[in-house]
Amino acid sequence: ATTAAAPSLPLLLLGAGPPSRGFVGITAASPGRLPKATGAAAVEGEGGDADVDSLLREAQRLREQAEAEQEMLQAKKRLREAQEEEQQAQQTQQPLADLEQELVATSEKLEVAKTKLSRAEAFKLPEMEGLQKEVAALAARSEQLQTELQAKKEPPAAEPSSPTTPTKRVRTNLKRDGKELTEADWEDLGRVFDSMAWDKRVELGQALGPEGREKLSEVMKRQEEEKESKKNQDR
Repeated sequence: ATTAAAPSLPLLLLGAGPPSRGFVGITAASPGRLPKATGAAAVEGEGGDADVDSLLREAQRLREQAEAEQEMLQAKKRLREAQEEEQQAQQTQQPLADLEQELVATSEKLEVAKTKLSRAEAFKLPEMEGLQKEVAALAARSEQLQTELQAKKEPPAAEPSSPTTPTKRVRTNLKRDGKELTEADWEDLGRVFDSMAWDKRVELGQALGPEGREKLSEVMKRQEEEKESKKNQDR
């Protein structure tokens, strides 16, 4: 006999079986007070709930570990960028000083050339035309140097920050520790969903409701795409 494969998350939209009595740590909220299970039923329920909670806590631990590793990588990246910026600043410092020195020298030559030109124009000397060209060239170079210096001294314009998109509130009966699920909780659910028993998936799908099932499907799809992208990068 062939064993049928467990339906995927979208099939939970159909719903199946009675709603769960609630998970340990992650529970389906209900308007009334639920009766407390006793005897064998209580033991069975607590054991199943503990399995789900254990999976969620393990996913949370792995996520926190990955975040810590990512933070370490970011710290190394920031240090490397700071070192590169310092090296670039040192390289820029010398050209800046050279430009300032050239501007001073050009300004002095321009003043001398203007004085000579004034005398040549006053006495109609033959070198007047040459001096006029020299003054024009020096004035143009001085203006160019001033523009370059101003561009190097002014800090680059900051890039406009993109507006933050607010997180859409998902209407669901599922709570964790009596609070609405955070984005981290949704990420954890996406990682552990395939590890859950089929009956737990059905119970979870019922507790999530339509919007919650859609949200979890989106999270799992994105996680799968990120996994595939990372595999391709490692090849």
